[in-house]
Amino acid sequence: MGLLARCGDEATGLSSELVQGTTGIVSGMSELGRVALGKRLTHMMVVFSVLFAVLIANLTVIMLVQADTYKTMPNNNHTIAHAQESERGVIYTNDGTVLAQSVYNEETGKYDRYYPAGTLASHIVGYSSVQYGTAGLERTYNEVLQGTRVHATWTDVIDDLSGKGTRGNDIRLTIDAGLQQAAQDALGSYNGACVVINPKTGAILAMASNPTYAASDVELLLESQDGDALVNRATQALYAPGSTFKMVTLTSAFENDVAKEKTKFKSPGSMKIGNGKVTNFAEHDYGTITLARAMELSSNTVFGQVGEKLGAAALVRSSEAFGFNQTLDFDTELVKSLMPDPDEMTVWETAWAADGQPVGEHKSPAGPQTSVLQMAMVGCAIANDGVIMKPYLVDSIYDADGQMTQQTNPITYSRAMSSNTATRVRTVMEGVITNGTAAGVSVGNVTLAGKTGTAETGKDVDDSWFVCMGPTDDCDVVVAMVLEEAGESAATWAAVPVIQAALQYQGDL
Repeated sequence: MGLLARCGDEATGLSSELVQGTTGIVSGMSELGRVALGKRLTHMMVVFSVLFAVLIANLTVIMLVQADTYKTMPNNNHTIAHAQESERGVIYTNDGTVLAQSVYNEETGKYDRYYPAGTLASHIVGYSSVQYGTAGLERTYNEVLQGTRVHATWTDVIDDLSGKGTRGNDIRLTIDAGLQQAAQDALGSYNGACVVINPKTGAILAMASNPTYAASDVELLLESQDGDALVNRATQALYAPGSTFKMVTLTSAFENDVAKEKTKFKSPGSMKIGNGKVTNFAEHDYGTITLARAMELSSNTVFGQVGEKLGAAALVRSSEAFGFNQTLDFDTELVKSLMPDPDEMTVWETAWAADGQPVGEHKSPAGPQTSVLQMAMVGCAIANDGVIMKPYLVDSIYDADGQMTQQTNPITYSRAMSSNTATRVRTVMEGVITNGTAAGVSVGNVTLAGKTGTAETGKDVDDSWFVCMGPTDDCDVVVAMVLEEAGESAATWAAVPVIQAALQYQGDL
C-alpha cells in the first residue's frame, strides 16, 4: 500500500508537471502567433499604404501632368463638348482674313465654331466637331486654341479637365488670303494640289487642295462617308513625281560627278537599260544631246542612263537629303515621301526611278512616291543655294489680351547640295523655261527656272506636274503643282497665275 501510494503520488506529480509544461508550450506558441500576426498586419498596412500612394500619384499625374494630353485627344468628344463653354481662339491669315472663330450662342449658353471664309484654306485649318473631333490646325493646335489655366485649386484642375478655361489663343498663319485663293482657283476642276513657299524662310504662302470643302459642312460629309474632299492632297497624298524628280537626279549627277551639263548622251525613243525598256514620252528620238538639253526636253532615256551611272545607293542617298524617307515635324498631318531600299533595286528600276517613275516590286515600297509639299521642298533647295528651310504654316500666336506669346523663327531643315551645285541646277532649269518643255511661260521680266513632269499612273490620262522658282538670281518664290489625270503641260499653264500672284506678293513685280 505504501508503495502504491508513493507511485500514485509520483504519477500525480509527473502528470501535473506535464500539464504545466504543455500549458507553457501552448502559451509560448500563442505569443509567437500574436507576434507573427502583428508582423503580417504591419506588412499588409505597408503594402496598402504604398498602393494608395501610387494611386494618389497616378491620379495626380493624370490630373496635373497629363491633363492636357487627355483634354486634347482629337477623338475626346466629351471634352470637346465641354470645351464649347469657353471661347476658342481665332485662326486668321497673314493679312487678317478670319478663317475660324467661335461665336457665343445665347440659346445654348455655349460657343459655336464658325468658318466665315468658307472653303478658303479649309484643308489647312481643318475642323473642330463635337461629333467627329478635330483635324488640321484645329487638331495640331487644339490646346493652344483652347487656352490654358493656372492650376491654383482642385476646382481649376477639374474645370480644366472638363474643357472649361480662359479664352483661347489666336493663331496667325503665314498664308496670304489672296494668294491662297489664286492657288485654289488654279486647280480648277481637277483633283490635285498646289504649294507656294518662300524658300529663304520656309514660310508657306499658300497651300491648296482640290476637291475642297467648307468646314461647316464637315459633319454632313462624314455622315455621307464622302471623305475624299477632306484629304489634303498637298500633304496627305503620295504621287509619282514624273519628270520633276529629274531635279533630284540632276543634283545627284553633279554632286557625285558622274556627268556635267555638256556631257553627251544618246537619246533614242526607246532603249534597254538593265533587264527592261526605258522610253521617252511618245518615244521621241532626240539623237545625241547634252545632259542640259536632256533636262530641257525631259529625256527619259538620258536620265535613265544617268540613274544607271549613279547607281541605286547614290540616287536614294541624294533623295533622302531632300527629305525622302524622312519624317518631318509639320504643322498638320504629313505623309512620308518614299524611296526604295537601294539593295532591292534592279538596274532597270533605278533607271525609271531617276525618271520619277516607281516601278519596283519588292519588300520596300516602290519609289519615288512624293507629296506635293516634298517636291516644293526640292525646289526650295535649288532656289536657296542648296539649303532647305523647315516649312511652316503658323507665323505667330497671341494670347487673350492680344499679346504675342510665340513667333516662329526660320530654321534649317537640311542641306541637300552645295551652293555651287544649286546654281548649276538652277541655270539648267532656266533652259526648261526658255527653250524646253515649259517654253512660253513668262511673268513680266522675271527670270524663272522650272521643271515640268508627266507621271504615268496607268489611268487613261497621266498626272501633270510643274515646279517653278524665281527670280532665279535671288529666289523668294517656289511653286509646286500637280493636277491628277490632266495630261501633259496642264499644270505648267495652270500654275502661271499662281506664280504671278506670288511674285507680286513678294514685291518682285
